[in-house]
Amino acid sequence: MMGSAEEVIRQHRRVSELRRLEVQKAGFAEDQQDLEFDPQDYIRPGVTEAEVIEMKASFDLLDSRGVGTLNLEDTIDSLEHLRWDRLEQEPVVIAIRACRRKGSHVDFAGFMDAMCPLLLVTEPTQESLRRTWRLLDEGRKGSINIEDIGRVVRKFGLELSAEELSDMVSFADKNGNGEITFDEFYQMMSRQG
Repeated sequence: MMGSAEEVIRQHRRVSELRRLEVQKAGFAEDQQDLEFDPQDYIRPGVTEAEVIEMKASFDLLDSRGVGTLNLEDTIDSLEHLRWDRLEQEPVVIAIRACRRKGSHVDFAGFMDAMCPLLLVTEPTQESLRRTWRLLDEGRKGSINIEDIGRVVRKFGLELSAEELSDMVSFADKNGNGEITFDEFYQMMSRQG
């Protein structure tokens, strides 16, 4: 983030006003969608105006053609070519992949629909971790192992190596039996720092 929320909002308004004046001076009306962007239209519970503006800036960076929609295949290819470590864990990539499952293109509103739930994730509560646990412990065995985690990783299209999966299990498995109980999972996921 550039600074405080107020600074981000002021900066966005200055840039929007300059853009509006440039387009007006040049006599162009083709950028009308961008000129009409009002972050207030996208604010939702738990999402601030500053966060909307940051998401719009991210969207605009990804919209290399400046047409107001993302070609999701091109966007995914571009991001993958950056060769970032842990790219699949980045919220923007998770959101883009969620959009891709629904279609080949997305506008800013659709991008917001995919990003907002990721922004609302805060401190893990026991109930939210219990829901996550139910996804992992599909057979209701009371514990999970590397195969269970691997199944979920594949289901959500994440690209983690066998070594990374093994490290995850080893980290959470306090008694060293190769199985993770809910208590071990809860302790690991609710750690601070």
